[in-house]
Amino acid sequence: MIKKSILFLTKDYRKSNFEYSSYNHKNRLFEQAVKSGLHVYISSWNNLVVRGKSIFIVRGISKTIKKESQIKKPIAVHPIYINSHINSDGEHIVADKFSSEILGYLIKNSVIKNNLITDNVATHKYISHLIKKFWKKSFFSYNPHISYIGKWYLEKYLKAAESKNIFVHRPESVLSTKQEIPGKIKSFFEGNGEEFLIVKSHVGTRLEGIFLFNREDYEKQLDEFNAFDEDFFVMQKYISNTYPYKDRKTDLRIYVGVFSWDPLIFRVYPYGLTRVASKPFNPESFYDKDGTITTFGLLNGPLEYNPTIEEYFDQIPEHKNETIWKSINSEIENTLKGILAGGKLPAKDLKNTIYLLGFDVMMAKEDNGCIPYILEVNHFPTLYRSKENDPDQKTNNLLDKTYLQFFKDVLFYSSKHKLLKADF
Repeated sequence: MIKKSILFLTKDYRKSNFEYSSYNHKNRLFEQAVKSGLHVYISSWNNLVVRGKSIFIVRGISKTIKKESQIKKPIAVHPIYINSHINSDGEHIVADKFSSEILGYLIKNSVIKNNLITDNVATHKYISHLIKKFWKKSFFSYNPHISYIGKWYLEKYLKAAESKNIFVHRPESVLSTKQEIPGKIKSFFEGNGEEFLIVKSHVGTRLEGIFLFNREDYEKQLDEFNAFDEDFFVMQKYISNTYPYKDRKTDLRIYVGVFSWDPLIFRVYPYGLTRVASKPFNPESFYDKDGTITTFGLLNGPLEYNPTIEEYFDQIPEHKNETIWKSINSEIENTLKGILAGGKLPAKDLKNTIYLLGFDVMMAKEDNGCIPYILEVNHFPTLYRSKENDPDQKTNNLLDKTYLQFFKDVLFYSSKHKLLKADF
């Protein structure tokens, strides 16, 4: 029996890390795809060539449950799912110097006019061409409507969705240009009576482009902000009243497989990441990011706490874990609906897309309840943890289950158009 195949496309398939993120060891991720029953191919866009009516991989890796081998002769591929990501900022561009054969094909078929355009533009056009002409029945993880959401468009879409009675619990936010930020910070503190603000660049990850402001001395922090070379920001009310772990600020990275946008079909996977601040939160030391921000970008020395999501939920008093998960599912569903409605995204443009999204969630104390707040949605999420952030491999072993189930879902959905009953 011929296995159904899946194609992973990286910037350079020969490197040890698959370019989902620098922390994601490709062999571990690919192993879950193989275990699900898929034949895995790993290559790069510049190693795909069109010959006749087929697309061939001329260089890459073939991986099955029995063996792994180098592709040395062209292999025709018709994958059920193509997993690839391209960002507009160039950080993770899946592009390299195209061969003369590919460039000749692109020019001959009017995909591009000449070879003077950037690799970035050529790659985008090449992807769209291959998907529309040769892989019409394949599913893929590339769509600019989703790939460019970021912090800015997420807030813009969710705000617009409120006019259609779609509401998502999230921090009170304001979209602003760099020039407007000082005045808006002043107005926010004076008008809302809030003590703390957090300002985030519309692009960037981890600590890049994150600024903290305290009501008492926010003007002192503007020098650092003004030195940052970016033009657009999301200004948010800082959520102080959250459920901590061991007195430390904690948020979650929840992984969500989205298999259809119309009708909306998705699965929230129960094994994700907890991110626990390096120090206990102290409002009097608000500018100490070790206690204020939950990210491993601040970690100096060994990781002190690495709870599973269930272990964290067990620390939340008077709330059952099952009830918390139902609330998270509801907020994620509303977020996905809000992105569609608020962004006016045409369903036909999202047809045949499958995404593994990363939702950043913080559990807030509100009206005597435990309310999930949606902080961000990442189309390009970090997957596995580095060794120093998961020294006993507790978290990564659980994440294996998430990605195995995701690939099983891909395999099942591609033929049945519904989700497999989960193993976990």
